[in-house]
Amino acid sequence: MKLTLKVNAFIGQTLLGNPAAVFVSEKPMDTEICQLTAVENQLPVTAFICLLENKFFIRWFTPVSELPLCGHGTLAASYVIYQRHLNPTPEITFYSPQSGELKAKRQENLIFLNFPAKQLTPIACSDNLVKGLAGIEPTEIYDAEDRLLIVLKNGQQVREMKPNIGILKTLTPSGIVITARGETADFVSRTFYPHKPDWEDAVTGASHCALVPYWSKELKKDNLHALQVSSRGGELFCVNEGNRIGIGGRAGWM
Repeated sequence: MKLTLKVNAFIGQTLLGNPAAVFVSEKPMDTEICQLTAVENQLPVTAFICLLENKFFIRWFTPVSELPLCGHGTLAASYVIYQRHLNPTPEITFYSPQSGELKAKRQENLIFLNFPAKQLTPIACSDNLVKGLAGIEPTEIYDAEDRLLIVLKNGQQVREMKPNIGILKTLTPSGIVITARGETADFVSRTFYPHKPDWEDAVTGASHCALVPYWSKELKKDNLHALQVSSRGGELFCVNEGNRIGIGGRAGWM
């Protein structure tokens, strides 16, 4: 069996979420075929899954390269598994060669992923970073392993940010997350990948592995409602579990 299905992940009532393709096969696909398939799909991510014993082997590819971890791709894969009745139990176990074992579980109309939390290390601001953020000075900045976490004064600054991607590209080889307290949610965020042609991600599960530890401590609560305020928009329901993060969301067919 080979099957490709397309899903929008982390959707909301008026939020479009992040699109992904899910390729289901009977055995793991060669890397070259995975990459060519992702190029053909021309979506932010294509997730490749197959059932091996009691776990779903999973890999994620953009049209450019393989990813070590992808939240919205995993949510999309979980949605396909549930909708196509490919798993007999409510909990799904994934295995990724780069990220190890990952869990997904359906709770009412949400699917919750369980990912490792990112460690946050405070760092100093630079003049170039302020220029890259269109002149807006952050209140806090953290190194979050594979991305920078930048806290701004308010949600309006996050929503209206027009970053200078050319400058940001010189400051980090990875991603940049900007965030602030929300009005209708606990916090809002956006994620930029300056080195990618489509440099803003619609909804980013992996960024919430850094956002949740920060906001859980800041707001003194473990259950958090989050909005990613990209042009498509996304809604996430997060749980701080110490060294793990629960990331919940809805999905639907494209």
